[in-house]
Amino acid sequence: MSQNASGSSSTNYSNAQNSSSTSGGNNENQVLTRSRLQDLVREVDPNEQLDEEVEELLLQIADDFIESTVNASCQLAKHRQATALDVTDVQMHLDNGICGFLALEQMSLGRIKGRL
Repeated sequence: MSQNASGSSSTNYSNAQNSSSTSGGNNENQVLTRSRLQDLVREVDPNEQLDEEVEELLLQIADDFIESTVNASCQLAKHRQATALDVTDVQMHLDNGICGFLALEQMSLGRIKGRL
């Protein structure tokens, strides 16, 4: 990762895509490890213990989220004909995903309120 002229971070998006697609279940490439997940759970509730299946599911969800975010962000960088992934690409993807979800939720709530 490097700083560009505007001061934001960037990385070569082809390297980012390659590293995200080759991680495929390799524990050393995971951002969120089982021990870190357990630490996070203990921070919330020291007495809580997750089932192994729940841990696996949460780890898979986190891995899928990161992979889809990296891939979509790289597509945005490619669309703007950049040779590097910029933090604004990631931010744009996350903002659009959240806004899209919120819009869908508001539409659903509007339909529910209309029926009452």
